[in-house]
This record gives sequence, structure tokens and C-alpha cells, in this order.
Amino acid sequence: FAFIAIVEDSEIFICQPPSLRTQVFAENPDYNYNRERLNSDLFKDGFLVVASSTEQDEQVISKLSTPILYLAIIAGIITLVLVWVINKGISKPLVKAERIATELSKYNYQIPIAISTRGDEIGRLFTAFQNLKEQLLFYQQETENFTQTLQSKISVATKDLEIKKRYSDTLFNLAQQLIFAENDERELKQNGVRTTIENI
Repeated sequence: FAFIAIVEDSEIFICQPPSLRTQVFAENPDYNYNRERLNSDLFKDGFLVVASSTEQDEQVISKLSTPILYLAIIAGIITLVLVWVINKGISKPLVKAERIATELSKYNYQIPIAISTRGDEIGRLFTAFQNLKEQLLFYQQETENFTQTLQSKISVATKDLEIKKRYSDTLFNLAQQLIFAENDERELKQNGVRTTIENI
């Protein structure tokens, strides 16, 4: 994602990274905005803004979909052409290649691909599958890293909100105690309030 922010009453409460605060309310076409209303006592009119870069989103989608499309096209062409030209001596490697293509199309990147020392089309095919598998593993890891980073940022923001809510609730309870205290108890209550605030 590009940035995450919490907004209340048209004011930015927090933005990470802070350098993109100006983009929170802007309808910048370079970002995809996702706004979710926050239903809490602390943020009654607040909402969470998560924005991602449109360009990066398109690149990730392109990188994830293109290799699968190439894989399907290559597997189809190889199957149609080689059925007519191969002999029984190379049918076993082709069965393996078909199994690899099928497993990769099912996002099974753990399938072993033996490095071929053959210099013919079969050897180049297995090398191409190995390269494709490595690229798909890289894109999968990039996507997982992105997701983990986003989850971590949201977790930190959530904990911060919980601390602020607890602090607010404590101050509200202390204010009520002072308001409803008798005159002779008020000074004792004020000392208790100071102690409580220092220990929050």
C-alpha cells in the first residue's frame, strides 16, 4: 500500500507515512482509495483510509497473471505440435512436462523440475519451466510481503487506538468522580485523580 490514515471530523488523526498526508483527502488518480467507517466510542465520525498505488497494483496484477497466461499458451502449443512430431522415445519427458504445467497452473510451485542437460527442445522446455517457476515464486513472495506489511501497520494502528480509548475512558470516569464528589471529598478525589493519571 502507499499509505494508511485515520481521519475524524475531516481532520487527519494519523497518517503513515506522514509525507503523504496531503493525499488523504485528494482524489488522486495515482492511488486506489479504500475508506472504511470506524465504529468506536473514540472515533464516532472517523474512518480508515488505505490507499495503494494504481501503477503498482497494475504491475502486481500484470506480473501475477502474465506468467500463468504464458504457461497456458505454451502448454497448449507444445501439446498440439508435439503430439504429431514426437516418437515413443521422448513421450516420457513430455508427460513430465505436462504434469509440471498442470501443477504450476494450480499454483503448486513446490513441484520439482529436474534441470535437463539435453540441448534439444525438451531440454529448453524444462529450463523454461524452471525459470517460470522461479519467477512465480518471486511474485508470490512479493505479494505475501506486501500483505504482511499491511497487516503489521494495521495492527500497530489498532493497538494505538485501543490505548487511546482506554486513556479516554479512564479520564471520563475520573471526571465523573470529581463532578459528583462532595466538597469535603473533592481534594481527596483530586489527589486520587493525579495518582491515577500518572499511572496510566
